[in-house]
Amino acid sequence: MDFFNDIFKFVAQGKEFAEVFTPEVVDKLAELDEKDYDLFKVQLDAHLILNQIEMEEIKNLDKLVRAARARLEEKRSKLPLAPVREQLPDAPDELVFVPPGWLLAPDGVYQTDAEGAPKRRVCTSPFYVSRKRLDPDRRKTYITLTLKVKEWRTTMVPASSPVRKVVAAVAEMGALVLDDKAFSRYWGDLLKTNWDALPVVEADCALYDELMAFVADNMDKISEAGPWGKLVDGKDSYLALKPEIVKKFAGSAGVDYEHLLLSLKKNGLLLSDADSRLKTVWFGGRARRMVAVMWDRQASAQRSVCGA
Repeated sequence: MDFFNDIFKFVAQGKEFAEVFTPEVVDKLAELDEKDYDLFKVQLDAHLILNQIEMEEIKNLDKLVRAARARLEEKRSKLPLAPVREQLPDAPDELVFVPPGWLLAPDGVYQTDAEGAPKRRVCTSPFYVSRKRLDPDRRKTYITLTLKVKEWRTTMVPASSPVRKVVAAVAEMGALVLDDKAFSRYWGDLLKTNWDALPVVEADCALYDELMAFVADNMDKISEAGPWGKLVDGKDSYLALKPEIVKKFAGSAGVDYEHLLLSLKKNGLLLSDADSRLKTVWFGGRARRMVAVMWDRQASAQRSVCGA
């Protein structure tokens, strides 16, 4: 960096500490990320040794830089909130705000300086949170992440996810986090700024959606003689699954098997005999008691009713 070289030149000329590390220079050092600041300190020590210069006050530099960082961060925090659509007019959400000290641009997320100008690129795509999704079956809250890679797309993570899980979710959508520590600060600021005002969606059919995805990944096991069950087409079309298969899914999904059946029945997605949660189905050459779940095509209208 050019201003590094200016500092090293002044040091080699034997100038006093106060002449080299003016308030303006200290502020520039405070704007560096930790990696670049550590690199500067190593190079500075080397120049002091090579030029056989003793600068007693150099021990105070870290303290001055920390104070400058705190002052600049306070100034940055007082920058105005910006609606997402003010920075990205094509964003699909309008009730979300970009936290002070951050900027969303077509090519990513930027940390700004104390004046609001972009200083450090943190992510290669614009990214924000758009809503909270409540899963009453698991008593969990999920956050919808909205990100643009050519087009806007979304994914969900549990609200309790550590930042590394959010970074992984962003990567799966095709973006790259360039600075983990800065991204962690952005994530915290983003939630703090928007949490209370985020729209809330109640996902009563989340378990059904996951069960259908589980089945879709294993359709080769669904047939008249399949090991999992069969698809029954007729007046009432449904997917008949062996109870042990549904129990296996419930275990992997972290819910009780009986609770899963109750949830499906409550939402009109389970077909069953009277006074039972199972349905008698002809399967494998004999009558069997199976879990009969509405198949995706027939369930679409029901799912819209329960908020999926």
